[in-house]
Amino acid sequence: MTPHKELKPHLTPKERHTLELAIQGMSVEKIASNLQQSPKVVERYIHRGLQKLESWSYDAAPGPSFRSSQERQWGILPPRAAERRIARILREEPHDWGCVVVLGISEPRHRVNTQAVENVTRHIHRSTRVTDIVTKWSMAEWVIFLAHVSEMQSEMIVHRLEQSDALGFPVFVAVQHAPASASFHEVAMKCHQDLLRRYVNYDMASMMQSAP
Repeated sequence: MTPHKELKPHLTPKERHTLELAIQGMSVEKIASNLQQSPKVVERYIHRGLQKLESWSYDAAPGPSFRSSQERQWGILPPRAAERRIARILREEPHDWGCVVVLGISEPRHRVNTQAVENVTRHIHRSTRVTDIVTKWSMAEWVIFLAHVSEMQSEMIVHRLEQSDALGFPVFVAVQHAPASASFHEVAMKCHQDLLRRYVNYDMASMMQSAP
């Protein structure tokens, strides 16, 4: 059997339902009225739920162990090595750049297996340029630095990454275009948070559709 890792954040039913309503744009006051709870209780559910989601993809610290031999061959770097190289590139030749974060979740839902990871990595390798720097933040999350890229070029690369029908499962992609002075880690975190919201929204919508 292919080894897999559970990726589902451990939200309580109340935390999940509260976040679902918040994602739909409902205010704290309306959620409180809907759930017959006080606004303070609702804020606590949202705060705890977001904390769990934020730490969800960092349960295991990213490092070389996340890279297979094939990924090393394709030039996937450990996070620290990637950040050092990116900092050197921007220091030596400041320019506008882009950051893309990719999350690949296979079936059964919320699980990742080694074959799925390799398939997503191959998809990223084929969709990016030789000059792009790719690293991994977790077993199923990749971060891509796009050097010397315009917003239009960034969108073209994202479009290629989103064409994931051949994988048989969705690939979530977030992108930010940044000036030379921007911090790579801060921009990557913004992408990560955007990606997290998209995934949670997708996950909740899927659960609602599959509910009896």
